[in-house]
Amino acid sequence: PPAGIDVHFDFDVNAGSETIPADASLVFDTGGAWRVLSRGRERFLVHRLEVAGLPFWVARFVLGSPDVNVSASPHVRSAASGQPVDPSTYPLDLVLLMYVLAERQGVILHGAGVDWDGKGIVLSGISGSGKSTIARLLMADRGVHGLSDDRVVVRKIGEDWSVWGTPWLGTAGVGTSRRAPLSAVLFLNKAQKSGVRPLDKSETLKRLLPVVSIPWYEQDLVRPLLDSCEQLMA
Repeated sequence: PPAGIDVHFDFDVNAGSETIPADASLVFDTGGAWRVLSRGRERFLVHRLEVAGLPFWVARFVLGSPDVNVSASPHVRSAASGQPVDPSTYPLDLVLLMYVLAERQGVILHGAGVDWDGKGIVLSGISGSGKSTIARLLMADRGVHGLSDDRVVVRKIGEDWSVWGTPWLGTAGVGTSRRAPLSAVLFLNKAQKSGVRPLDKSETLKRLLPVVSIPWYEQDLVRPLLDSCEQLMA
């Protein structure tokens, strides 16, 4: 759609760690799945799982550019078919989207999203707060269509906010590329009684920051993402 974001991938399934420049410096390390290195405005996202001394893949991109070069190890192949495994899935897709949205007035929220008769509703909360459960109950109604039940993209285009589904599924298994005009963001809290109450800005900030995906290790991206959060709260 016109409001969509295009990211172009160029795959090379014959490379490996030699694609990381010797003068690249470490920006962030999860201590497990992946790490990020930098050289100027270049970024190198490295999958930490190694086979035969090579990382699964290294994704190179320049801040602000929609082009991504992915150099994958020759060992990144399906054991069943022998064909290369698509590396453009988690965590590469999620991390890249954080970078892309930072310059496009958007954020990734940990939450379920539904299209309720043309109104986008986000049910946000930490793991175990009931996002998937409530989304599943709502989707039993004919007028409610699921967008995603674990993470959604919320983005401002012009003066209007929209919510998109994502491919990252929760326990309800809902993930679509649909979008809907954003009508409300609800922060879930388990309690003995059901109800809805408005939050002031201070409460909203406390609820929003734990569920929004922000690369805090990238100082140049934190400010625009926090600006988007502030506009969303307003």
